[in-house]
Amino acid sequence: MKYAILALGLLVTPAVAETYDELDCEMLLRMLNNCTIKPNCDPYPTGHDAKGFRRMVEHHPNWWRDQMPTDKPVEERPFNKLCARVCDGKVAPLDVVKKFCPTWRPKS
Repeated sequence: MKYAILALGLLVTPAVAETYDELDCEMLLRMLNNCTIKPNCDPYPTGHDAKGFRRMVEHHPNWWRDQMPTDKPVEERPFNKLCARVCDGKVAPLDVVKKFCPTWRPKS
C-alpha cells in the first residue's frame, strides 16, 4: 500500500503545484468516480459534466498538458493510469483528489 501511495504522489506531483478551486475539485472527484464504473472505467465526463471538464482544462492548461498529453496513447497518460488504479480498487477516488486539492472536502 505504501508503494501505491508513493506511485500516486509521483504521478500527480506536477499538477499539485497548481491551485484548484472547489469546482475543479468536484470535477476531479466526478471524473475519478467515473473510473469506478466498470467495464469501461472511463474518466471522461459526458453531458452536463463535460462543461465542468472544459472549464477545468481552460483554467489549468498545465494539468491538461501534464495529465492528458495527446502525444501518448490513452493508457499511458498519467490521469488514465490513475483512473486504472481507481478502477482496480488500488486507490480510492477521494485519496487521489486530496493530492490535487489537499484542503478541499466534498459536500455531504
